[in-house]
Amino acid sequence: MEMVPTIRAHIEKNMREQNLKLQHFSDITGINVGTLSAILKGSIPMSMNPRPLEACGTIPIRVC
Repeated sequence: MEMVPTIRAHIEKNMREQNLKLQHFSDITGINVGTLSAILKGSIPMSMNPRPLEACGTIPIRVC
């Protein structure tokens, strides 16, 4: 079975590659900084619309 990267992994990779701080990534994507922090800490499971992540340009979104 193929491993599928999590949204958390995509966010971490993108922030690292673009040298972005959490607040700047929040500003670019429009995702609340607290929500991003919780995702990165893995402290809350949640579902969310991935569309704001397209704003960073490296997270492809596939609509099924």
